[in-house]
Amino acid sequence: MLSTSRSNWLELLSSFKKGRFQITLITATLTLLTFAVCAPPAALAGEEHYKLGAQDRVRIHVYEWPQLTGEFTIGAGGKIALPLLGQVMAGGLELPQLARVISERLKTKAKTLDLPDTSVSIVEYRPFYILGGVQQPGEYPFRPGMMALTALSIAGGIYRSPTETGWSILRDAIVGYADAQVFELKREELTAREIRLRAEAEGLDAIPASSSATPLFLEQELALFATRRAKRDDEIEALRGRSSLYSEELNTLQGQRDAIAKDRALVEGELKRIRALAERGLTTTAQSIVLERSLAQIERETLEIDTQALRAQQQISIAEQTIGTLRNDYKTDAVAELATVQAEFREIAPRLQAASRMVSDGSSMVATQASREDLDPLDSLQFEITRYDLEGLPQRIKASRTTRLQPGDILEVRNAPSRQAGNPNVESHSAITSTRKVQRLR
Repeated sequence: MLSTSRSNWLELLSSFKKGRFQITLITATLTLLTFAVCAPPAALAGEEHYKLGAQDRVRIHVYEWPQLTGEFTIGAGGKIALPLLGQVMAGGLELPQLARVISERLKTKAKTLDLPDTSVSIVEYRPFYILGGVQQPGEYPFRPGMMALTALSIAGGIYRSPTETGWSILRDAIVGYADAQVFELKREELTAREIRLRAEAEGLDAIPASSSATPLFLEQELALFATRRAKRDDEIEALRGRSSLYSEELNTLQGQRDAIAKDRALVEGELKRIRALAERGLTTTAQSIVLERSLAQIERETLEIDTQALRAQQQISIAEQTIGTLRNDYKTDAVAELATVQAEFREIAPRLQAASRMVSDGSSMVATQASREDLDPLDSLQFEITRYDLEGLPQRIKASRTTRLQPGDILEVRNAPSRQAGNPNVESHSAITSTRKVQRLR
């Protein structure tokens, strides 16, 4: 599918050699659209080094503390409200650092000897904003690996008056390319997840090597596989330890029962001898009454030991059943998730095909339009990013179509006036006004 798109773009290049379209537009724009789809996009820096901020949504899991397990959104002040712990500062922290803070706060609050086992992961990044010459400016969800051009397509592409049709063809091609990139990224993510779920469903000890998955996504799934398996193994080990304790208790009870059985044999023998003497009038019945009481006491102790042994045996059975349930649930959950992943594969396949077809059709339409119009839209675009540092101070960054975005970025897209061409120090009044509007939203 992607090779077909590449050939379409190459044919388009040759068709423009005698047209009025500038060659720079073709080489810098349309060729970029096709070949960028073929290359896997770079992703956001590793989650463990990502600095959290307002509007980030995280999932917190504290082992054996279900009250603190759940999804939480970081507030405007950089804090999250957690049960038992209250307000916890998360802004500016990395995921491991936040997990450490929660563990230390919980240790102090609960007065435990050891730090609780806490993990924190990103559920949803804070949104980005796009302003300027786009169809639908505003706030949009952030996705790792986004470029300025991807954000442009999410916002509906370049703004064009309804009376101007020259842009619409190229805009559709840009949107198609960006959609194809997003769906291809999703397909690679699902491929890595499918490999991990198959390994879990089959009960494998490790994920087998695969050349079909992107290393970035496969590395994430490897970490998740190790975490899930370690959690299950820890629970099984705890249950086995409990079962071992009950087994030792059974052995102790059996020793006590053997000792009581010996006492019972002695008492029964003595009682039999006393009764024989009493029948011949050689002793009184008082001694036999004492022995009978001793024998009844032995019976009660034997019954208590048998009851305790039965309870210990029941606990051993419960532990073994729970271990079996954990193993079955581990595989069952993996099978259920695998079915969901396969459904998502079926859902994105036609979308990826449609996006690639949009790119191919756009190239043909632009080739026809090239004989009538002389357009160079992408080369006239300027991109600028406003990014806030940890102190909340804005940093203005000159960007290009392939510049990677970060959560919370404000991307402005505008056409460069002729007087500003080649002058990176000139900032339009609309850029400053748009940024101030977003600052009020933040």
